[in-house]
Amino acid sequence: MNDHTQSGSDEPKNKNPKKSEALWLMSFSDMSLVLLCFFVLMLSTMKPDKEKFKHIKEGITSEKKVKKTDSVKSIARQLKKIIKKKKLENAASITHDSDGLHIEFKDGLMFNAGSAGLKKQSLATVQEVMRVIAKINSDYKINIEGHTDDVPFRGSQFHNWELSADRGFSIMKQLQRLGVPDNRLSVTAYVHTRPKVPYVGLKGKPLKLARASNRCVVIWLE
Repeated sequence: MNDHTQSGSDEPKNKNPKKSEALWLMSFSDMSLVLLCFFVLMLSTMKPDKEKFKHIKEGITSEKKVKKTDSVKSIARQLKKIIKKKKLENAASITHDSDGLHIEFKDGLMFNAGSAGLKKQSLATVQEVMRVIAKINSDYKINIEGHTDDVPFRGSQFHNWELSADRGFSIMKQLQRLGVPDNRLSVTAYVHTRPKVPYVGLKGKPLKLARASNRCVVIWLE
């Protein structure tokens, strides 16, 4: 009997925590909610420091420009070496700034009068220059400009507009062969509309020199 009573009293204990044991969880939850509300209110009343953001943005932009400028300077140095080596200082010029690289070739270096086909004797030099240009940072767009003087050319299959455009296309094809993608290339024909040296009002030798200066092909790396 005693044994039966003893075994009957061994009931499983209640595993659920007592109400008093879970009170700290409620307090923690309330405190977390209060802190969250505090931070939300604090952030909503804060004013962003526009000047700091501006300085950070300018710093990143400046760093990118420096890297690009260094790349352009390196390309400019290589091109100047080629021009000096080939003794082409009077027929080609290189200038650069933070916006890009400007390469100008007199038409007499690359083309025969009234022709858009590259001269055989200068083809090797042109290709050497194009190989350097083709390696430049892919961020740069390459625009080839064709310029002529204001005198209509007789004895050619081209009018001046066509001549300036086709000379640009001749250079563009050289760059395409070297792997420069089409989306980086463009050609612009200016004929005599953007003279390097104004020729209006000039006569004689000054006019002749001005027209000679305006007959050129310009490659812009922008």
